[in-house]
Amino acid sequence: MKSSDKKIKIAVIYFCYNRVDHLKNSLPKILKFKKELPLFVFCDGPKTHNKIKTSKVRDYVKQSIKDKGSCKIIFRENNFGLANNVISGVNEVFNLGYDAVTVLEDDCIPYSNYFNYMESTLNFYKNFENVMHVSGFGMPLRHKPLKDTYITPYPCSWGWGTWKSKWLACDFEDKAYYNKILSDINLVKIFNWSGKSFSYFLELQTKKEVNSWLIRWYAHIFKSKGVCVWARDSKLKNIGFDGSGQHKVKYDIYNQKELNNIELYDFQENTTNFNKDVIKQFRQFFMGPNLIDKVKTVLYLKTGLLFEKIGEVSKYYNNKE
Repeated sequence: MKSSDKKIKIAVIYFCYNRVDHLKNSLPKILKFKKELPLFVFCDGPKTHNKIKTSKVRDYVKQSIKDKGSCKIIFRENNFGLANNVISGVNEVFNLGYDAVTVLEDDCIPYSNYFNYMESTLNFYKNFENVMHVSGFGMPLRHKPLKDTYITPYPCSWGWGTWKSKWLACDFEDKAYYNKILSDINLVKIFNWSGKSFSYFLELQTKKEVNSWLIRWYAHIFKSKGVCVWARDSKLKNIGFDGSGQHKVKYDIYNQKELNNIELYDFQENTTNFNKDVIKQFRQFFMGPNLIDKVKTVLYLKTGLLFEKIGEVSKYYNNKE
């Protein structure tokens, strides 16, 4: 970022529900590392069967941020569900006048350089028209790129950020476009270029078998020919692989093993061309439900070997019509 550039107004958003153990791991780190950034905590409302758990979460949140400035708690009276809580929560904060947000859920524990990185990234890429989403999470790629960031078509839901104009332009009920993707073989191929599981996930969304803000956000980014920035070296750890989350994941292939606390970054400035060597690795983590694809992922994680070739998508992303 050039010294003459005016910094944008950024808020931190934190979503929690009924996992007080996760909360106790993540919220203190956020309060410790966020410095002067304003914090909005959205606590989802209880369902009939888990009022005790949600009450424990609310009690801990109130106690943790008591007498702390620049913090606001929003207690949902009813159960929104994760997707609706995220969509409406981010909308609410943007409508307060912030230019950008960085978002964490209760299973995301930021490292000491997370907020520095997110502020730097949101400021650096703010005028890149095609960059719609940034993340502080880094996949455990076997062969990392040279720059501190890289681009993919797909966004990350763990420690992420975006800008007001880009988020508020998203229609999260764009069902006609979802069906257009799924009914067009060529569009499906491009939609799945960085991960075979994405059209499968979108189909589950259209069938109401899942309710995901992320896959709908990706569909909007895809429709807009946008790209997403990922961190090469992760700035947070996700502790949600205990089966307690919405998607019941019980295995962790995503967290990096090593910690890098650098606070000066060499950002990728060319955001119109993907690094295909990076994408080949990236897609191994989103290979879909088939057994053979899962085997390919395991082999990549153990050996670094890649068994697929990927095509070219530049024609789609460079066509702005």
